[in-house]
Amino acid sequence: MFGRQILLVLALIGLVLALPSAAWADGGSSIATAPQLPLYADIQGGTGVLTPQFDGRPADEFWKINLNEGDQLTIDWSDPKPNGGAVQLQLFDPGVTDYTLSNTNPVKEGFLGSNGKGEMTFTATASGNWTLEVSPWWCCGDPWAYELTAVIKSASTPAPPVAPKPAPAPTSDLVVVGGDSFASGDGTQTFPAIFGGCQRTDQAWPNLLPYPVKNVACSGAHISAMFASFKGQPPQINQMKGLNPRAVVLMVGGNDALYSTALRNCFHYNCAAGKLNQNFAAVRALRGQLASAYIAIVEAMPNTRLLVADYPPVFPAYPAPIVNCGWLDNSERLMLNRLGDLVQQAEVGAVNDANAMLGLHGKKRIQFISTNGALAGHELCSNNSWMFKINFPACLADARCGHPTKLGQEAIAEVVGRALKKYLG
Repeated sequence: MFGRQILLVLALIGLVLALPSAAWADGGSSIATAPQLPLYADIQGGTGVLTPQFDGRPADEFWKINLNEGDQLTIDWSDPKPNGGAVQLQLFDPGVTDYTLSNTNPVKEGFLGSNGKGEMTFTATASGNWTLEVSPWWCCGDPWAYELTAVIKSASTPAPPVAPKPAPAPTSDLVVVGGDSFASGDGTQTFPAIFGGCQRTDQAWPNLLPYPVKNVACSGAHISAMFASFKGQPPQINQMKGLNPRAVVLMVGGNDALYSTALRNCFHYNCAAGKLNQNFAAVRALRGQLASAYIAIVEAMPNTRLLVADYPPVFPAYPAPIVNCGWLDNSERLMLNRLGDLVQQAEVGAVNDANAMLGLHGKKRIQFISTNGALAGHELCSNNSWMFKINFPACLADARCGHPTKLGQEAIAEVVGRALKKYLG
C-alpha cells in the first residue's frame, strides 16, 4: 500500500497554525472543514481513498480555504524524498459547486516542478470559501509522500502597531515660549511695527527670563498657529517639540477673543452699547479650544512641563482715574475689564479641564501663571502707563498699540520668572 502524508500550515500575519495530518493508508487527510463536496466518481474529495485511478495516481483532494478579497495565498510544495513526483494545484472561486474540469475553469493550475519543490502565489478576487484541488502525480508505483504549506497574508488585518519611541528627556533648562504679540514683544519696537512679521524682539518678556529661552511667539497668532503654519513659520508645536525643552510657557487666546477688534470698537464707538457682543460670543468657545491645544502640547512633549500665562489686565480697575484716554469712559472700561476677566477664566478653566482629561488631577502637568499684578498702576490710560498708547487711525498701521512697552515686558518677565523658579527650581 502506497504511503502518503499531508502537512498543512495556515498563517495569518505571522501566526502559523499546523493542522493535524494522517497517513494516506488510514483514510487520507485534508484541510477541508466544510461538509464533503458533491464530487463525481473519479474525485474522492477531502477524505480520499488509496485506490489508484485509471491513470495510476491516487484520488485528488479538495481543501477549503476561507479568503477575504485582497488576501494573498502562497502555497509551497516539497517532496521530502524526491523521486520524480509532482503536484498539480487548481483554485476554484467561492461560486463554484461543480469541480469537473469539463464544466468549470479553475482560477489557477500548473505543475509546481517535478524535482522536489514548487510554489504558487494567488491574490483573492472575492471573499468566501475558495477550493484548492490537490492532484498528486508520480511514476513507477514507489511509495511517495509530499508536504504542502499554505500561508495567508490577510489584506484586512492591520500591520502590528509599532511601539512609539519614548520621548527623550529634556537635556537642558531650555524654556520655549509660544503665543501671540503679547509674547513676541510688539510694544518694544523703537519704530512703527508694521503688521506682517512675527515682530519678536530681544526686549520681549520671554527673552528676559532667568533661563535659556527660545521665543517662537508670533504677532497676530491665534490658537490655530500652534498647529498650522503662520506667517511663513512652522506650527509652533513643531518648533517647540524639535527643541526638546524643559518647559513651555504659552500666552495665547487674545486674538481668538477678538481683543484688538474690541479696542478699535471702543475707540470709535461707545462699546458698552452692544459693540462687544461678538467678543463675548468668541470667549464662550475659548475654553474648549484652549483645553484641546494644551492637551495636544502635553501629549506631543510628555517630558516637558507646560505653563499657561494669562494676559495682564490692560485697563486700570474702576474707579481709578482715566488719564490720556479721552475716548474711554467708565462704562467701556468696565466692559473691557470684564472681557479680560472672562478670557482669564477661560484659561484657568482650560488648564483644569486639560489636567482632568489627562488624568493628572493631583500631578497637574499643566500649571497656570497669573500676571494680574504685573502692570498694576501702569495700565493703559493710567498716569504712568507701561503700555503703548492707543490712537486710531495711527494704530491701524502700527502693531505696537495696546502692547506692553519695555518696562511692561520687564514687569511680566519678573512675574513669570518667579513662577518658573517655583515649578522648575
